[in-house]
Amino acid sequence: MPEPVIVTGIGIISPIGLNKESFWNSLSEGKPGLKAVSGFNAPGLKPHPDAQINDFSSRDYLGAKAKHLPRLAALAVAASSLALKDAGLTVGAENSHRIGVVLGNIYCGWESTAKLYEQMREDELKRVSPSLFPSTVPNFPAGEIAIELRVKGLNTSLISGFASGTDAIGYALNYLRRGQAGALISGGAEELTPWLLSSFEKTAWPAYAGAGRKQRRRPINKGRTMLGEGAAMLILETKESACLRGRRGYAQILGYASTFDARKDGSGLARAIRLALEEAGIEAQAVDYINNEGGGIDLNGNLEAGVLKKIFGQSMRRILLSSTKPAIGHTLGACGAFGAASCVLAIENNLVSHRPKHKTAGAGSGLGGLNLLRHKEKINTALSLSWDPEGNNACLVFKKIPAG
Repeated sequence: MPEPVIVTGIGIISPIGLNKESFWNSLSEGKPGLKAVSGFNAPGLKPHPDAQINDFSSRDYLGAKAKHLPRLAALAVAASSLALKDAGLTVGAENSHRIGVVLGNIYCGWESTAKLYEQMREDELKRVSPSLFPSTVPNFPAGEIAIELRVKGLNTSLISGFASGTDAIGYALNYLRRGQAGALISGGAEELTPWLLSSFEKTAWPAYAGAGRKQRRRPINKGRTMLGEGAAMLILETKESACLRGRRGYAQILGYASTFDARKDGSGLARAIRLALEEAGIEAQAVDYINNEGGGIDLNGNLEAGVLKKIFGQSMRRILLSSTKPAIGHTLGACGAFGAASCVLAIENNLVSHRPKHKTAGAGSGLGGLNLLRHKEKINTALSLSWDPEGNNACLVFKKIPAG
């Protein structure tokens, strides 16, 4: 039998809160984090109402080392540190080799790459800093988490588009089930940069076109998605390890599946959901809450809506549905990790993560009449979905830990 895996800690650095508590309070109350992005010296970049973290100081988490650490790595290390503290997990010589890191992200090292290029072009390698190159590679943030928190087990990064954070947690889940570690720090992290904002603007990516308009997003609705940044990290731990420490945990992870669908017709997402539910041993009708992709793009919303209706049928009128994106924007490779954290907190609090403007989704979204209410007597089972326009799909199944 696979080793049961539970979530024992949550660390959040986000535009609406710099810890688990403030993040959840803002999310459950429907406070948006979208505002005009500032602090970027990028001529020609239009003002955008995205979700930027303005009150984060890496020095609060890293001390004197903060000035040497790029922002993305600092966000990831800070959230991981908070997650360890929340789990009450102390890293020492006796357990450091049984604790590892699995991080999901897409981009890394924009600023370091730009500096490296400028130094090479202007100084012909005479003054290039040897510390710049390591911070340009995608697995740099995961490595910094391990270095700063002194963990010596598995250390890897997963890049699978918008499903990166979900896949990172799923990878960690399967690694722990095999007994190859006692605990893993897993989740996702991304940062906003002028290069990222400019790229999305110039390529006119469908989810970003027209982002100059100030408008708040409902979980699934006509419109387009704004970008966001931050890090969401979970402590995944074997049941045996948690019990030995006397930790009950927030929720158990029962299922995970990841698929790819080059046709982009929703069949891959449907397959991921079915496979995850099958692995979890849970019937579709038993699901209480779904944290969906919910990017607000008409095409994606209608496609996702069709998949959910097909799998869950009439149960979709009972199942609660919401997305974190209306509050914190689209965090790209980290969005699946934020969704997973929201599922765990929804189970813990019996409360859906975002209060939309209306009780039901609008007809234009393809989810007309479906339940978007906030409260439920008890949320036992929750799904976190990731859907990437390029074809990556992933699903995680969480369940409340039985009393005793």
